[in-house]
Amino acid sequence: MNRKYITLLIIFLSIILITLLGRNHFLLGTILIMGRWMFVLVGLIFLYTNKIRRLNRVLQLLNGCVLLTILIEYGWNKFNEQKTDNVQATTEVTIMTQNLFFKNKAIQTTIDKIKQHQPDILLVQELTENHTKKLNQSLNKAYPYCKIIALPGAYGLGIYSKYNIQTEQFLRNTDSIPFAQVVTFNINGKSIQLINTHMASPAKVLNKPIEFWSVLHSIYRLRDYQFQKIKNINRKGQYDVQILMGDLNTTRFEPMYRNLRMNWVDLFEVCGKGDRSNFPNTATISPFMTLDYILIKGEVKGITSSVVPGGSSDHLALFGRIKL
Repeated sequence: MNRKYITLLIIFLSIILITLLGRNHFLLGTILIMGRWMFVLVGLIFLYTNKIRRLNRVLQLLNGCVLLTILIEYGWNKFNEQKTDNVQATTEVTIMTQNLFFKNKAIQTTIDKIKQHQPDILLVQELTENHTKKLNQSLNKAYPYCKIIALPGAYGLGIYSKYNIQTEQFLRNTDSIPFAQVVTFNINGKSIQLINTHMASPAKVLNKPIEFWSVLHSIYRLRDYQFQKIKNINRKGQYDVQILMGDLNTTRFEPMYRNLRMNWVDLFEVCGKGDRSNFPNTATISPFMTLDYILIKGEVKGITSSVVPGGSSDHLALFGRIKL
């Protein structure tokens, strides 16, 4: 009995150590984040039973050290998360991000949702030529400034704004496909950098089920490359406010989201209301995960953030209200 118990404990501690060492790996890091408190609970049970049975003291000490390491790693993450500053903010701006879904054949339903909320700045992803025509017909009068790149499939990006867009550039993958649209504004004397992004989607693994893990790994590496390019463009610190919005194709349980929080403040975490799940939005399945975000930093204050129900896209839109 004792031998089986010790074997189980060794296996348990090995799993935790492997996930801690692989905390930045897309799979091991996710297991650590999702299983952290279960690991702690099981580890405490092992500590208690080990003490009662007076078994191997070395394993008991190792168990305690491993549990402490899990808690320290969690505390280190929280300590290093980007925080909002107490800033003097007077100008209220509303922002909205919507993945339109390039196969969306009822785009007007989504446009009606946009018109209902009337954001000052609208960001869209998966913008096709057909979507562009209908958006322009419905929104041109409300948004005198727009920058768009309409592309086949899921690669188009667009920004519709009531504020003058000063500059625009695109960040591209090695195959020249854009994954981020970077624009700048000057709003009441504050310089704003806004990034509209659509990162690599893990949905591609569905097309190659036999190569599931290798394809998933390559997609995660591509997203990491995209994240690093976005991170690098923000190192200059030349803007008063920086906003990263769009479809990041990253859940809140992945190490990539944890790393994003080291550089950005999640607006929903600051002032979100209601359920934040926004994918998938279908007739038969209610959203159960978060893939889209509004992330901020600098001289900006969050007021409200919410998921917009309805629409004809497979993603629900996000709406935010901030002060600059």
